[in-house]
Amino acid sequence: MLSGGGVIDVLAVLPVPLALLAGIPADTVWLFGALWVFKLAAAVPGLSMLGRIVKMEARPLASVLIIFLIVLLLAGVALHLLERAAQPERFGSLPQSMWWGHDPVDDRLWRRRAGNFPRPWPPAW
Repeated sequence: MLSGGGVIDVLAVLPVPLALLAGIPADTVWLFGALWVFKLAAAVPGLSMLGRIVKMEARPLASVLIIFLIVLLLAGVALHLLERAAQPERFGSLPQSMWWGHDPVDDRLWRRRAGNFPRPWPPAW
């Protein structure tokens, strides 16, 4: 008979030895070791409350995510159209421009990586 806790225990422990036996590099395999964090969900009451909140507010959270993705796409397209001639290595493709569309949130990264601009646009408040 399978219990929820037993399944989580198996999923938390089993991937590491199986991946090592399969010949996956050790640096990558130990990322699977982070799966043991799922065991904490049963022991920490706050995590179950967080799960209930996310479940109850899934629709508003999804709408915020969709709005964020739309703004990111529009910012990437605008950067691509405006900057691809000046900096083709950074804004030459839409995925690169989308990366730079979200990156100005951190003003320090912007100044360090994109030296041609005095301030990010839109300004990071």
